[in-house]
Amino acid sequence: MTPFEVATLAASIAIGLGQIGIVWYGIRAMTRSAKDRADEHEKRHAEAMTALDIQRQALETLIVRTGQAQPAS
Repeated sequence: MTPFEVATLAASIAIGLGQIGIVWYGIRAMTRSAKDRADEHEKRHAEAMTALDIQRQALETLIVRTGQAQPAS
């Protein structure tokens, strides 16, 4: 092989490894981002369920207070 062919082959290998690295980095970034979104969704869901539970308890208390039978006069 001539020095030019060796240099071309070395450059091709370096470019190929660089492309693999970029793709690997992109996949890792997408995976991390998806996990962060899933964690945020789970957090918001838990907050919503807590708020709904508080509302349910408030409605139950209201029903108990207003639903008590009044003594007949």
